[in-house]
Amino acid sequence: MNPNVGDLFQTSDIRVKDTDKARIFDIVFNGYAKSRKEILEKFHFRPTVLTNAVRELIADGLIIEEKK
Repeated sequence: MNPNVGDLFQTSDIRVKDTDKARIFDIVFNGYAKSRKEILEKFHFRPTVLTNAVRELIADGLIIEEKK
């Protein structure tokens, strides 16, 4: 993961959830993980944090989620 992505959001006016959302986008975009399960196992996000971030990323049109 690009270590600078999280650093970009370390200011007082950025919400913690936005930092998590940026990190998760970076993980998916750069191919470090391809599923929610893989993100949870490799990067140790809380399941609720991951679910909320993925929902926002989908709503923002930044990612799509495919069902198998």
